Amino acid sequence: MSEDQGFNHWEDGFLQGGLYLAGLEVPKLQAYRRDQQEGTLWGLKTHANTMIAQRLYHGVEAPRLRRGYNFSGKWLIWDRAFIEKIREATGSGEPFYFAPLDRATDTFDAVSGETYKLVRPLARGIVPWVTAVTHPDGIELDGVVDLAAATVSGQNVVANDTGVITVHYTPAYKVIGKTISDDIPTNNGYDLSFMFEEFVSF
Repeated sequence: MSEDQGFNHWEDGFLQGGLYLAGLEVPKLQAYRRDQQEGTLWGLKTHANTMIAQRLYHGVEAPRLRRGYNFSGKWLIWDRAFIEKIREATGSGEPFYFAPLDRATDTFDAVSGETYKLVRPLARGIVPWVTAVTHPDGIELDGVVDLAAATVSGQNVVANDTGVITVHYTPAYKVIGKTISDDIPTNNGYDLSFMFEEFVSF
């Protein structure tokens, strides 16, 4: 299948199939937005009048950049169980899993035999209809595709080689519901807008 006809034809499962929300399969969003949370990078000026990009240190197992996302979007509500699940999840005050089946990328300065941590877990193992076949990982070693360079499972990345290992994967985001907004523009029409904030931990 050609991959030059838009993401509906991509072979990594990008945004294909139903979404996962707190244990429920729901339809695709009418529209959604994913924004990185405020960054942890800052510039450190040197005596030579150059600038070095600094980032917060999260441990040797963390990727180069560890940053969460904020999500916003809208659903057309068709089913009472669906709206009740959203209200339950967003009103609990507890994190829940949200997986729109998009892609995330983490990069590691890896040493062979060492174990590293993805910022968020793989969707497979959490979302029942996601597998390594339907949503395969992409792995690069020093910028070159090399699927044998690392073994990825759950949230762990075991390096099989030394170098810069990049993992492209389908994640499940642990989020907290910030806001939901109801809009009933017409009789029997019901739109729900939401904002989720990712809760990053490992």
